[in-house]
Amino acid sequence: RQIVFAGSWPSLGPADVSQVEIRIEARAGGARVQVRHGGAVTEAPRQSRVRAWSSCFDKLAAWAGEQG
Repeated sequence: RQIVFAGSWPSLGPADVSQVEIRIEARAGGARVQVRHGGAVTEAPRQSRVRAWSSCFDKLAAWAGEQG
């Protein structure tokens, strides 16, 4: 399965449009999630995205752990 979308962060302006591609593959005992986020043109937006995605995956892992 694959999801692709584009968007921007309003505070960074219209030049900060990026594309996100998320692939989910079923694996024995779970799934593999791969995220590719392109379009970060400077270090500050890139670091912000790294922090945001890391937070999302930390929350997803915590939720999955609660599910059993």
